[in-house]
Amino acid sequence: MFSPRDAVMPQAGFVCYRCGHNLSPAERAFCGECASPIPVLIPAHSGCGASTLAAATGFRDGNESPYASNHDRALRLLVARTHHAGLEAARRELARRRSSGHVARLLLVPDAPGKLPKPLADEVLVIAGPTPSSRIPWMEAWRWAPGAATETFTKFFPTLAAQLTADHS
Repeated sequence: MFSPRDAVMPQAGFVCYRCGHNLSPAERAFCGECASPIPVLIPAHSGCGASTLAAATGFRDGNESPYASNHDRALRLLVARTHHAGLEAARRELARRRSSGHVARLLLVPDAPGKLPKPLADEVLVIAGPTPSSRIPWMEAWRWAPGAATETFTKFFPTLAAQLTADHS
């Protein structure tokens, strides 16, 4: 049986994070194999990295998938950078969506290599509140090849898949 820990980086197209099924373009909101909701990356602000993450993960890009991002069964993942402006945009978007639409998880894309400074780390805790969050590791290679499969992200992806599975089991 497929486990999120067995998840591998998709090579082309969309792959279900939960069962590994290759998704057709018609499967816009949920996997036809296991009926899991398909993750849709919703950008909190421009330049947040949602398109890069979509290329790396095979998740739907909310900028390009209005059907999926508005569908009731879509698994909405809000994406923001970890700089102050990005976190403020995430705060506003989470506040707006808590009343009108669910956000399953906040994905935080680093704005620089290294550890997040304490004031920003504290801000993340306040902003996310009850919304689970994941910090994407820094990918130097993505500066030149957005979404390229890197060893670091290839190791991180099963962790993200497991978190999404745990959130929606």
